[in-house]
Amino acid sequence: KDCVLDTCDNTDETFNVGFIVDESGSVGRSNYVTSLEYFVKKMVKENLNEDSLVSFLSFASGNDRNWLFTDTGGPGNTNREGVLGAIEQEKSDYRSGGTCLGPAIEEMITDYTDDLPTIDAADRGDTNVLFVVTDGIA
Repeated sequence: KDCVLDTCDNTDETFNVGFIVDESGSVGRSNYVTSLEYFVKKMVKENLNEDSLVSFLSFASGNDRNWLFTDTGGPGNTNREGVLGAIEQEKSDYRSGGTCLGPAIEEMITDYTDDLPTIDAADRGDTNVLFVVTDGIA
């Protein structure tokens, strides 16, 4: 059976979105790459407006910091272009290992409380959203 996700058509609101993605051994390389490609990348490209900020962290036995709210990159030197590039690079950097979700959540909370406030209020969203992508074996 096919799973179909509708693309959000309300891109007027700006968000600060954090993604924590499980790359532990129980997930496996192919499922990890699929989660990056079809969840994280699709969400960033199709469901967030250009001004939304994204932070991205993968985890297994330890945290693999991929992108902060304050990071920029890509041709336009924006947070959005940079995180999309980081996701592409991460697809070839699967690490496997145990599942240590707690430290990943702690690090992302620090990103929301320490990193995000360094960005001018006019340049960040009013709403914080966190997605945790895991196989549930945490």
